[in-house]
Amino acid sequence: MAIDISVNTPLTAVQSELAGKIGSIQSLLSLVGITFPTIPKSQQMSAYDYLLKILELMGVNPRFLFEVFINQVLDENIMVEKILKVFANMSAKKGKNLQSATTTANPNSATIKLLEETNLTFLMSKIGGPMKQAFRAAKLLMAKQLAMMIFGKQKDQTSNDYLAGTTDLAMQEKILAEAVCGAELFSLSNNPSIKNEDLEYNRIQLLQKIQKGQIEYKVSCQNVEVSLPDKPEFIFEGGGINTVPGSPTNNPARGISLMMDHVGNQVQNKNAEKNANSAANAFSKSVVEKLIQYAPVIFRSMFLQVFAFMSNPSILGITSAQQLNYYGYDEATMTASCCDILDDPGNEEQKDMATNLCNILLQLLIGILLTFLIGKIKKLAKDYFARKAVEKLKRKQEKLTRRFKIINAVGENAKKAERLKRALAVVNHLILKEEN
Repeated sequence: MAIDISVNTPLTAVQSELAGKIGSIQSLLSLVGITFPTIPKSQQMSAYDYLLKILELMGVNPRFLFEVFINQVLDENIMVEKILKVFANMSAKKGKNLQSATTTANPNSATIKLLEETNLTFLMSKIGGPMKQAFRAAKLLMAKQLAMMIFGKQKDQTSNDYLAGTTDLAMQEKILAEAVCGAELFSLSNNPSIKNEDLEYNRIQLLQKIQKGQIEYKVSCQNVEVSLPDKPEFIFEGGGINTVPGSPTNNPARGISLMMDHVGNQVQNKNAEKNANSAANAFSKSVVEKLIQYAPVIFRSMFLQVFAFMSNPSILGITSAQQLNYYGYDEATMTASCCDILDDPGNEEQKDMATNLCNILLQLLIGILLTFLIGKIKKLAKDYFARKAVEKLKRKQEKLTRRFKIINAVGENAKKAERLKRALAVVNHLILKEEN
């Protein structure tokens, strides 16, 4: 029997890397007595940071996903339900059924969930429509106040009046103060190493920058000062700094996107052209984080509007004196600002309201990132299996080709044998003749 010698088939670079990793994992798991540390939840990487890390490894720039989030946060058809959900949840935790005006003592988690759904349905049916109209009218001002909280006081007082939506200087100072109070109030990342003293120092530094209107971003290890254009209405009304301002388009999400581009253009002029896109992308991440952190201030007018609608006799007629008994809390609790929460850290209801609202927005953001990531992974898997199918088809075709080559070779050999047989027959006939 012939010896069967296997063909030398070296591994590809990817196969070698995978084999090495599997061997390393197998060796690690086979170690006796090895224990993997359990990291406390407060010290783990947050889901938000983890998703951004995965997107970065996949080479995806998340700015367009941030813009989707901003569009949804400023969409009355989405955000009104989120705001009313905070009301529904807060009342449910107190055992309040807003529809029947009854109270369940010591509700468990299942009862709270049921009450929250009932309360949300009731609120949407009662004031959902008017709330959407109010939100549509107020969302441009929300975007402008967000810009003021990010960039601080402007040199031109007319610009401050425009961004704040009021000429009241005390109200403008309060908006700037809220930017300082809310900066570290809710974090999208886990920062276990930051101490209270560091937070206070950061607030003092931020206050000085906001009061001067000097906001800096680090780009390529250099601090670059950025600011709004001299006339910010070009961004929010005219569609860009190179156009003539006109009537408000009421598309504040577009204005925020132009604000990001404006920051990139400033970095290009002051730092380097190659850093323009990276600066705009980094700023978009900062805007999204600020939008969530400042949510209790930005949406405060909408929370006040809920109480105003519910106090209308034609809707429900809940007076100020009846609020605590009906909702389980009062207007002051639900409309607490960032500075109110910071000044009264022992008020758990105020913190619960703010945390509830910020978490709802964070869940919305994570949902957008996760939905895109799952779609991306599905596409990669689909492409992988499609590529494997093509490779399998090629291998099958190569086998068939080799098989046909063997068959063709056998056929050729048979033809040669037949020709040889006929030639031998002629030779044999001649030889026989010579012998005779």
